[in-house]
Amino acid sequence: MIKDEVRVGHLARFPDENSILAKMEPDFDVTWGARIRKFNTELSIYFIKPKAHISQSFGFDQELILAISDFPKLEARFIQSVEQVFQELPARGRVDQTVALVVSAASTTEKWIHDYTGQNPQTRAYVGVSKGDLLASTDSWFLRNKLSGQLFSRDLFDYTLPLNEDLFFFGRQAIVAEHIDAIRRSENRGLFGLRKTGKTSVLFKILRQCAENNISAIYYDCKLSSIYRLGEEQLLDRMCEDLAIKIGHGSKAWKGKAVAADRFVALIESIPSEKRFCLIFDEIEYISPSSKLAPHWTQDFVPFWQTIWSAQSQHRKFSFIIAGVNASAAEQDKFGGIQNPMFGIVKTRYLTGFEKDEVWTLLSVFGKRMGMRFDDGAVEALFARYGGHPLLTRMICSQINNGFKIAQVERPINVSKDTIYLDIGNREEEVQFYCGHITSELEEFYPDEFYMLETLASGNAVEFNELSAEVDWIRHLKSYGLVDFSRPYMPEFKIPIIKGYIASKWKRRMGVKTNKYIVPSRRREEFVAGRSGSILREMRAAEKKFLSLSLPALYAGSGPSEAELFAGSTVCMSRDELSAFLNQANRSIVEPLDKTGKKIGSRNYFFDELKAAYPRLWPSLNRIRAYRNRFLHLDLTVLAEQQFRHYLNVDLDGVSPDDATDGWFQLQSAVLNELLIGLQAEMAVYD
Repeated sequence: MIKDEVRVGHLARFPDENSILAKMEPDFDVTWGARIRKFNTELSIYFIKPKAHISQSFGFDQELILAISDFPKLEARFIQSVEQVFQELPARGRVDQTVALVVSAASTTEKWIHDYTGQNPQTRAYVGVSKGDLLASTDSWFLRNKLSGQLFSRDLFDYTLPLNEDLFFFGRQAIVAEHIDAIRRSENRGLFGLRKTGKTSVLFKILRQCAENNISAIYYDCKLSSIYRLGEEQLLDRMCEDLAIKIGHGSKAWKGKAVAADRFVALIESIPSEKRFCLIFDEIEYISPSSKLAPHWTQDFVPFWQTIWSAQSQHRKFSFIIAGVNASAAEQDKFGGIQNPMFGIVKTRYLTGFEKDEVWTLLSVFGKRMGMRFDDGAVEALFARYGGHPLLTRMICSQINNGFKIAQVERPINVSKDTIYLDIGNREEEVQFYCGHITSELEEFYPDEFYMLETLASGNAVEFNELSAEVDWIRHLKSYGLVDFSRPYMPEFKIPIIKGYIASKWKRRMGVKTNKYIVPSRRREEFVAGRSGSILREMRAAEKKFLSLSLPALYAGSGPSEAELFAGSTVCMSRDELSAFLNQANRSIVEPLDKTGKKIGSRNYFFDELKAAYPRLWPSLNRIRAYRNRFLHLDLTVLAEQQFRHYLNVDLDGVSPDDATDGWFQLQSAVLNELLIGLQAEMAVYD
C-alpha cells in the first residue's frame, strides 16, 4: 500500500518511481516520501513499513529508509546524504537506525555498497539493489533474498577497534553523562579498566557529546610515539598550539614566555572566562613514571602535571580526563619522594563489563541484523560466562555466527543456552589469546594481585582468602570486576574464560599437568595437621555462635567427636589411606550431626534442617559422606553415585584418583579446604 499523501504529493512529481515502489508493495507499505538535495547530490527518500512476514524474518520493528538514486554511478556523497537524513526529523526517532535500502540506476549497486561498508565497518547496514535488476525480476522473493543475502552476510560482532560512531555504541550512557557534567564543572576524572572493556569508545563518545554541547575537547592518544617521545616542555607546547587552534584563540601574547609552563598558564589566563574545555589523555601509562618506552617521564611527570594543576587552580576554565589500565598516575601519593600533583584532584572510576541488560541490547540489535535471535537463556549464559566483557562476548558470538555460515543454516536462527555451550571449549580456545591481552598489564603493574588471581584460578581458595585480609591487595581485583566477593570466603571469577587462561598460564609456569594447586610434598604433613586443627577450632567457634543465635545445633554443644584422632590425620597417598581418613572424618564431623538430629526427633536432620540452615557449609559435609560411601561401600544407591560423581568432577575434573597427579592426596586436600572455607563463609554471614 502507498499512502495517498505520497501518491498525490511526491510521486505526482516523480512518477517514474512508481514502478520501483510497485516492486516494494508485496513486502512493505510506503508511508512517506520527499526529494532531498544534500552534499551536492539529489535523491528521493521514502519511509517504508515492513509487513508482518518481513518483520518476522528480519526483526524490523520500525519503518525503514528507502533511498532512490537516478544517477548511473554511486558516490560516497550519496551515502553522506542518507546519513544526514537519519539525523534529522522526521526520520530521527521514527525509522530503524541500523539499516537502509538503496535502489540505484548504477548496475554495480550491490558491489559498490559491499565495498563501501567493508571500508567503513561502523556504518549502518545498507542493502543495495540495482534498479534494472529490481524491475526485471519476476521472482516474488527477489527483495527478501537481497535483504537476507546482504544483511546476514555481514558479521557485526567481528569488530575489535574502539567505536567512533554512535550507531553501535551500547550502554555506558550514565558514565558519559557523569563525565560531561564534570567537564561543565571543571572537575577532573580518571577512567580505568582492563584492556578491551571499552574505555576508548567511551572517550570518543564524550568527545562527540562535547562537540554537541559546544565544549572544546582535545584528545591525546599517549601510546602514539609522537606523544610519549615528547618531553614535558614539548608536550605543553603541543597542547598550547592545539588548544589555541581548537578554541579559535587569536591572541599570541602567551608565546612571548620563555618557559613552556609559563606559556601554558598564560594561554589559559588569556582564554575568555566563559569558555569551557577538556583535555583527554588516553593510555596515560605511556607518559607516566611506569612508562617503559619513554623513561624520561619518570622525571617529567611531576613538573608536567604541576603545571596543569597550577593553571587549573588559578583559572577554573578547564578540566582533564585521564584513562588507562594502571591508575597509579592518579592514586599514588608520591613519585620519587615528591608529592604527586594529581593525587586528590582526580575522581577515578573503573570500567567493568556490561550489565546484563546492556548485553541483551547488544545481542538484540546485532542479532536482528544478522538473522540471530538470542533468547533469555542465551543472554544469561553469555553474561555468566564472559561477565559482560564487550570484546569476549562479541568474539564468541562472531564464532557462533561463523559456525552457522559454515553449516549453511537458514536464517533467522534461534540462539539458545544450548547453542552457547555447544562446542564452547573449542570456541574459547580460539579467543583465549585475547585474555592475555586483557590481563597483561594487570600482571605487569600489579604482580601481587595477579599472584592472587593465579592462586584462586588454581583452586587454592584458602590461601586467596588469607591474602585477601590485605585490603590493598584486593582493591584492584574488585575495581576491575574480575572477582566476585559477594559471598565471604567463597570468591569466584566473574569471567570463567579468564580463570581458565590464568590457570593454564600458572600450569605452564609451574610445570605441572593439572590446573589445580597441589601442596608440595615437603609441606604436606604440615598442611594436613594445620588444616585439621583449624577445622576443629572453627567448628567449635561456629557451634557456639550458632547456638547463641538459636540456629539449628550442629553438635548440641558437645563439639566434634574423637577430635584428637581427627587432629592426628596423616597424609593420604593411597586408597586405603584416604578411606581411613574419610572414615575418621565421618566419625568425628558428620556422624555426630546425625546423632544431634536423633536427639531432637528429626529423622532426616542432615538433609533437611542442616542443609537449609547452612548452605555454605553443608556441601563440604556432604562431600565427606559421599566419598566415604563410595570408598568404603561396595554398593551405592543411584543418588549416592550421583553425589560422588558430582564431587569428583569438582575436585578432579571427573578423573579417577589413580589417574590424577597425587589424586588421593588431592581428594584429602579438597575435603579439608572446603570444610574450612565452608565454616568461614557460614560464620561470616553472622559477623
